[in-house]
Amino acid sequence: MNLHVDTFLESCGKTLCTAYVTCRPTQAHGMSDDSIQEVFRFLVIAQLVYASQAWSGFCTAGDFNKLDQFLTKCKRLNYCSQTIPSITERLDNEDQSLFRQITLRITM
Repeated sequence: MNLHVDTFLESCGKTLCTAYVTCRPTQAHGMSDDSIQEVFRFLVIAQLVYASQAWSGFCTAGDFNKLDQFLTKCKRLNYCSQTIPSITERLDNEDQSLFRQITLRITM
């Protein structure tokens, strides 16, 4: 999973760099912080949680640490809200949501 995490972070870094260059607030028609954070949620968080139940169980503590460091850097650069949960919390929430959905379907 180390390669998957590294590839994911590289892809997200390129996406955020492109978004920043094209939408930076210093331009006359730059995006607001709220808009940039919304783009972050759509481009990065959505990609992170997509199929996370299939791959997150194979991640090491080092992989999660890399993901959390990336998120911390994004918070510092104001790409995402300061209140966004850590990667581990986010993936745990996604797991719980999936299990709730499965449980509801089984009991129906």
